[in-house]
Amino acid sequence: MMQYVVIDYLWYRKLKHGWFKTSAKSPGYDLIDKWGRPLPDPKRWPSTTGGKGFAPIAAKVHALGLKLGIHVMRGISTTAVKKKTPILGAFKSNGHAWNAKDIALMDQACPWMQQCFVGVNTSSEGGKLFIQSLYDQYASWGIDFIKHDCVFGAENPQLDEILTVSKAIRNSGRPMIYSLSPGDGATPGLAARVAQLVNMYRVTGDDWDDWKYLVKHFDVARYQELHSLYSVNLHCFRDFANAGLIAIPSVVGGKSWVDLDMLPFGRLTDPVAKSPLMFGGDLRRLDNETLSLLTNPTVLEVNSHSTGNRNAQGNDAERVWVAHGRGNGQIYIAFFNLSRKKRTVTLPLVHLIQRRTPKNETDEYVACAGNEAWSQKPVAVINVLAEEVAGHGTVLFSLLCNVGSREEVWFASVYNIFSHLSPLLLQGSSI
Repeated sequence: MMQYVVIDYLWYRKLKHGWFKTSAKSPGYDLIDKWGRPLPDPKRWPSTTGGKGFAPIAAKVHALGLKLGIHVMRGISTTAVKKKTPILGAFKSNGHAWNAKDIALMDQACPWMQQCFVGVNTSSEGGKLFIQSLYDQYASWGIDFIKHDCVFGAENPQLDEILTVSKAIRNSGRPMIYSLSPGDGATPGLAARVAQLVNMYRVTGDDWDDWKYLVKHFDVARYQELHSLYSVNLHCFRDFANAGLIAIPSVVGGKSWVDLDMLPFGRLTDPVAKSPLMFGGDLRRLDNETLSLLTNPTVLEVNSHSTGNRNAQGNDAERVWVAHGRGNGQIYIAFFNLSRKKRTVTLPLVHLIQRRTPKNETDEYVACAGNEAWSQKPVAVINVLAEEVAGHGTVLFSLLCNVGSREEVWFASVYNIFSHLSPLLLQGSSI
């Protein structure tokens, strides 16, 4: 179920002819209040006139049963720095007011908007109070979600600002989901420094509808394979699941999740890896096929309620992810074909067994039955799951499985098939 609607990038830019093409990375176009804080331009957002900000829009969104978010940039706008706007409630020991120039770190500009946004000295009283004034204002508007951009990733993490914003959200008196972006090159070691301060943090660059961007997502789950082959260090690779960083408690409330960016359709990595699902597009113009992809009940169940999500096997041509469902014996298995040509992906199910008593592997059999999530094709297998997958394609199986002797699993599988995948199988041994 959709919960959040997020207003993206540059909502504070003044409405001018050709403004986006000519000024997206040019200074001087940001609309700010007298305290140097960004405001939506009433010419673009008519309901915000009179300094009301996004409060009227938030009220309408809340009335629909949804929550409202906004995208914000690192630090402070250079428009405020140039104008030396005072900081709300911030005075120096000599009685003079702190201003934007006092707190600006001009050598910590956002790499892709160097003329527009720079860092804030959060060790100063003025810097702390400026950040607090920002989030007090967002709270007064009724904002529920913050996407904080240009603060995370391996090349230029702004850890002090992240910590200060996390505190400001808590002090604002309004719960807000706190999300970091981007995540280029982020490792479990870097993520561990912010995970408890936020609710979401990106671990990829921006996603576009191009395979070269999507395929990089699978590398967040290769640590187990590489570690066993080469004894490499966990923090050098991108397996956030095996690092124990998925769904840990956050000080801003709720839990903290690894974010694989917005959802280009056809990709299943995000839900099976328990990444928050973010759709970038026009919801008013969805066709039925797209809507069915967004609302597939099995995918939403895996994303919201599965456990033990992990990369089970894989190589440069294919990957297999598995996760456990809420019922005993319930398991989800996702096959991904990373090559251009169709190929058959095979998974020995016996390797997934959680044994209650030690036995020889050859004495145990696994019988599974269920269906494939997209096609709803019924599936019934013993010991080995194999499926032909289209080039750059994926399949997702929802299965109930029993473990036992050859005779036990044969009868269990026959019973399961003829009883239309009876949930009574949940009473069997778990895998």
